[in-house]
Amino acid sequence: MEKKKTILAATFAVYLAAAVYLLFMRHAASDMLFSEYVRQNTNFIPFFSFYVLYTTPYISYRVLVPFCVNLFGNLALFFPWGVLLPMLDKRLKNAKSFFLLTACVIIAVELLQLVFRVGTCDIEDFLLNMLGAAIGYIITRILTQKKAD
Repeated sequence: MEKKKTILAATFAVYLAAAVYLLFMRHAASDMLFSEYVRQNTNFIPFFSFYVLYTTPYISYRVLVPFCVNLFGNLALFFPWGVLLPMLDKRLKNAKSFFLLTACVIIAVELLQLVFRVGTCDIEDFLLNMLGAAIGYIITRILTQKKAD
């Protein structure tokens, strides 16, 4: 049992390192004024990219690829979080605890990206990250409950 926990912890550490890289180190920090950066890199309209895709008269590769990268990338980014975290900490098998911690972490990530000017502060990212974590969490709960039965 201890070996399994060590492997899970190592896997989670590798996942966190990759997530930190993708979220904070992949892009160079912007040198524009903070107020201008905030104006250009915040979005508080849920699913605005879906609206843009839906209202675009001609959907080309230039429109569809960034949309899909954003959609599936944000879902995939927190999927491992939803799988690994409840397996590592029994307290996080409780849905309320898991989702409260997850929401706080994602909000912190979004705000840190804004403060350090290395990404966007986007409600859509928050929602898609939460959905990705929820899918991982639900799959893990279903599989672990079937195993326990």
